[in-house]
Amino acid sequence: MTITKSRKRLPEAIVLIVLFLLPSLFFWRLMAPNPADRATIPAGDFTKGATVSLGNT
Repeated sequence: MTITKSRKRLPEAIVLIVLFLLPSLFFWRLMAPNPADRATIPAGDFTKGATVSLGNT
């Protein structure tokens, strides 16, 4: 791989890394290592299964 090809792929790699990190930065409270800092999703429509599911009739 030449230097010019790797330089062309660098912006694409940066975009992929940013797109991978954005959800984890937004939902960091759900994945906090300390249980005292961890957030939970309250029980309701989202957790009880009242969402649209494909394939079930």
